[in-house]
Amino acid sequence: MPITMNAPPQPVKDTKKLDFIDHATLQEVKGYVNQIVLFREVHDAYKIVKVLPKELAMLHLETRHPELLTEYEHALARARAVALSMLPNDQVEQFFADDVVLALDDGDIVLNEEIDAKMVRLILLEDRDELKQKCRNRLLGNEKTITTSSLDISGQHLPGTVRNVLRFYNVTVGITERVNTLQQTEFFSKLNTIVLDPDEQMAIRRLIDVYEHLKLSSLTPEGLEESVSFVDGGEKRILREGRLEHLRTDDAAKLIERETIQ
Repeated sequence: MPITMNAPPQPVKDTKKLDFIDHATLQEVKGYVNQIVLFREVHDAYKIVKVLPKELAMLHLETRHPELLTEYEHALARARAVALSMLPNDQVEQFFADDVVLALDDGDIVLNEEIDAKMVRLILLEDRDELKQKCRNRLLGNEKTITTSSLDISGQHLPGTVRNVLRFYNVTVGITERVNTLQQTEFFSKLNTIVLDPDEQMAIRRLIDVYEHLKLSSLTPEGLEESVSFVDGGEKRILREGRLEHLRTDDAAKLIERETIQ
């Protein structure tokens, strides 16, 4: 299915009529997921995440066609990233254990936005922080490879898994609630002498960005996912990501209109 830049994704045909062992079907599914990611079609992403694994499970591709299963799993990982806000909490956690590397490889997926979209569905801020902690723990235990380069951690040469990259990161910057720009610059300077592949460097940068984002408590101004608008001294202001911004009249009108529609 070709990707078009000016149209939403077209649904894959009835899955019961598809031959998932046919490479043409694989290409159709991949094209569909490409469009889902491009247009950030959350509901379409959720549908394919819900239906496709059941269809694949019946085919036992892990023994018959493992190469096809790998391709489908890659497509599903990207779809799960877009559908993150609609997934139950346990599946969100599992995403950070199993699928996050494939999503980090994709420059069209902004995981922090998908994380925030999930968090705003949780009413209690404490529940958000609990889920963030669990997702962070999944990252810290993730044994998926994110770089083919080995890492020297405390004199040990270790494979470039998510777990080891985060260990290397924490050894470099220290385990703190917030890491400043100088600390991150030091880490990335060291990293760039070890990991030479630009795509792997970018994936690791996205990983660190997500890891730090998950550290932010929803109970703090910096970590609260919603923007808060208010009037201060007759001026309209908005608190967004811990920053207080002045709202121009036209911006305020748009914000009020959007909140009214929601």
